[in-house]
Amino acid sequence: MWAEDLQRVLVIAEGIEPRTDLLRLCMGEGYQASPVATPEMVIAKPDASIDLILMVVEDHGCTLELCGEIRTMEAFRSVAILLVSPQPPEPEQAAAALLAGADDYCSFDPRWRVELRARLRVHLRNKRMRDAVDRLRGERNNLRSRQGVDSLTGALGRRALSDSVQRALDGGAPFAVLFADIDHFKRVNDTFGHQIGDLALQRVAEALSGERRSGDVCGRYGGEEFVLLVCNVQAHEAERIAERHRRAVASLRLAAHGGPERVTISIGVAVFDPENPDPTVAAILSRADTALYHAKDAGRDCVIMAERYSAKASAHAERAMQLRLEAKTP
Repeated sequence: MWAEDLQRVLVIAEGIEPRTDLLRLCMGEGYQASPVATPEMVIAKPDASIDLILMVVEDHGCTLELCGEIRTMEAFRSVAILLVSPQPPEPEQAAAALLAGADDYCSFDPRWRVELRARLRVHLRNKRMRDAVDRLRGERNNLRSRQGVDSLTGALGRRALSDSVQRALDGGAPFAVLFADIDHFKRVNDTFGHQIGDLALQRVAEALSGERRSGDVCGRYGGEEFVLLVCNVQAHEAERIAERHRRAVASLRLAAHGGPERVTISIGVAVFDPENPDPTVAAILSRADTALYHAKDAGRDCVIMAERYSAKASAHAERAMQLRLEAKTP
């Protein structure tokens, strides 16, 4: 195995003797090992290439506090932290260490050396497996992105969505564009965290996609916005379909996952009229977007139908939408 392929262990020990002992142990196991004297040095200069942190417990309370600070750092998000002490830890000490952010607690007493080696191997094996999974996910997301699919939600991406609307315009048959936006989404992220925000996006995408008819299209326009292309409908049918989508999302419940009790969307609906056609994708999207903002002003969690296309009224809105499309297209 080449040196660059070896997993890297960072040994944090103030004392020269335990630091040398642990470095020798790690290198004897075939790992790259680097020493630092204090956790503060790690915090001041984080190294994202580290696979495991081996930290000697000097002062228990202080070590746990610094362990917790290291755990919050982005560079060490997926790095295992193994605390080691001269003597086997008491159950209360081990529990406090795990709650502080450590992944394990062991002793470097020579009598426990076999167990320490085994724990090192297990954590580094798990790290290698996590890295492999992350690489596969990255490759999958890149592939889906190239195929025009939003990697988070599985809905169509902006470019593929725009292409679908263009094909509908070229076909000349009646259709509708539903522009949907999750209500108070920033509040969801701020209150419950971005992980719950991502879950909300995924569940909304599933609800919208689940209500699609055959031939209809659902895509994520950007952020918390979704666009649905509903084919072969008149205005009253499009409004009824939009209401069905709105109710499907309103029935979502995320409280069991630590999220909000309800998630709702507002929807603006623009219907393409062959007798008075929108000339561009930006034109019909801008009408739906304007109706969406009226839905927000009306109190949210509702459906508003757009005004008929008007070249004069649409010119400014279409230009704004075109700029928005260009800015959002990767």
